[in-house]
Amino acid sequence: MQSVESLLAELRVLDEHPRIEAKRASQAGASIMQSICAFANEPGLGGGYLLLGIGEPDATHAEFWVEGVADVDKLLNEIQGNCREQFETAIAIHSQTALIDGQRVVALYVPELDAAAKPCIFKGKYDSKNKRKTGVWRRGLNGDYECSQQELEPLLLAKSGMSFEQVILPDAEWDDLDDGAIALYRQLRARVRPQAEELLASDEEMLRAYFNPSTSS
Repeated sequence: MQSVESLLAELRVLDEHPRIEAKRASQAGASIMQSICAFANEPGLGGGYLLLGIGEPDATHAEFWVEGVADVDKLLNEIQGNCREQFETAIAIHSQTALIDGQRVVALYVPELDAAAKPCIFKGKYDSKNKRKTGVWRRGLNGDYECSQQELEPLLLAKSGMSFEQVILPDAEWDDLDDGAIALYRQLRARVRPQAEELLASDEEMLRAYFNPSTSS
């Protein structure tokens, strides 16, 4: 786990960071839990860090500044409890505390969930905070956001072991297919198995047999 000091230094240099979120947090409110959900869900990010007790630059501070956390134990207990109770899949987080400028600052590391365990989703009924659309949060360029149903689909496909390339679109037509991709498949297939039967078929027959093997002769 990266140290509190190095996380703060990195954030001050870069200003915005996809894997680091700073919050002036005295309690485990909705914003913290949304960030935890987002870091657990975001594909390929490798998880992320929350720096608690850190304020963002403002009219009186030129850079991220230390406010501190008054009661670290209370805050961590609340967050850990929420991670067990608020999500359909419990999230295990790691924490570290450091004294900076005379104030205690807490770093939380949220690991990315395995594809099979995603999505991390808030429990319960739809509300005005954590569950307005799907209850699933992801990490974007400007912070955390709640997924639409369309933005949720990549997580669900990964959970099933599929990618967008493997999904058959119901409204797709033959003209939508990439001739170059089909030619490349033939070329690569021929390298592996030059006498493959499907290479003798037309493009349409080959693809129909590939996606519907039970119909091929």
